[in-house]
Amino acid sequence: MDTLDRLISIIIYADIVGYSSMMQADEELALKKLKHFEEVLNIQSKKYDGEIVKAYGDGCLMLFPSAVSAIKCAISIQSDLREEPYVPLRIGVHIGEIVRKDHDIFGDGLNIASRIESMGVANSVLISSDIYFQIKNHPEIKTVKLGDFAFKNIERDITLYAISNDELTIPLSPDMIGKGKISNSSSEFSKKKIFIDSWSILIIQSFRL
Repeated sequence: MDTLDRLISIIIYADIVGYSSMMQADEELALKKLKHFEEVLNIQSKKYDGEIVKAYGDGCLMLFPSAVSAIKCAISIQSDLREEPYVPLRIGVHIGEIVRKDHDIFGDGLNIASRIESMGVANSVLISSDIYFQIKNHPEIKTVKLGDFAFKNIERDITLYAISNDELTIPLSPDMIGKGKISNSSSEFSKKKIFIDSWSILIIQSFRL
């Protein structure tokens, strides 16, 4: 008889940006990047008590017992992957109920985490508001609010934040072209704020150069 295990978990989806194009351009280099990605994930997930549940070539799914540990792991992964051979990685983080059935895993939380990841850009870590409220009192983790987003087959809008610790990339609105869009229910004030934040990020990044 199949057994079902239900639990609340912190979910990380990670995906290499443009891996298929890398393979077409330089297969040897792409494979080196993939090896670097796999090695970093194995090291950092163990360091922060995470579990790699699924690895599918250029991406993976990880679970963590703690939101703080998950975010610290994501920051460390991106830091390591900025070293050569550089791996352009998107990371999305959410908290939700998951269901384990034998060796497989299901749950709406997985779908949401995957959609959040898709809205990122290389070297970014995006999180849901559910994660934000878990980590907002930890001053070593810095965030920028990106706005409310509507996702296909997700009943509620999801407020997204970007982790803004040093050297992480904060996506600008025009670059967020994944499986969601700015919510129609967002107020004009929210849309203006996102526009202003985008300019602020550009100014900050210009000073860093």
